[in-house]
Amino acid sequence: MEPQGALAPQRIQTCYMKFLECTNHQTNFFTIQSSIN
Repeated sequence: MEPQGALAPQRIQTCYMKFLECTNHQTNFFTIQSSIN
């Protein structure tokens, strides 16, 4: 059985990537919104 700590960095990295992806979408949305206004 592998220690749970070994999986943590990979899981954090995945969460971080998803967070960046969401932030990217938000930024694009706001940029488009300001362009329309």
